[in-house]
Amino acid sequence: MKLQLTVLSLVFIAALLIRELSALTNPGPQPRRGRAREGDIMSRLGEALVDGLPAYVLLAVIGVVMFSFGKPERLPQYAGWAVVVLQILRGLLVMAGESRSPKRVAGILSLICLAYLWILQLPIFTTLPY
Repeated sequence: MKLQLTVLSLVFIAALLIRELSALTNPGPQPRRGRAREGDIMSRLGEALVDGLPAYVLLAVIGVVMFSFGKPERLPQYAGWAVVVLQILRGLLVMAGESRSPKRVAGILSLICLAYLWILQLPIFTTLPY
């Protein structure tokens, strides 16, 4: 089950990364999500939570897989904390209504860290049975 989860997660991360990179390199009129008034803090908070949900779900699954087979080393721990910090930064940028480029860069960096964590779960990097 771990191999299937790892491969599926890597495919999902690759699709997200391709979408973010194509949007970053091809800036054009993007369809805006439905925003309420400019000062509506609850709608902005909702956008930030929806924006960070895919990274949170993948990070939570990675954490469960790693901790079920033992404590991770330092570099995976740092990568996990980097994902958390980058998602907080991205959420703050979404709430502040900043331009799309800083949000996309934070998202791309977060996806790179997530991809690193999932690549470590592949059979060539671990001796645990699948």
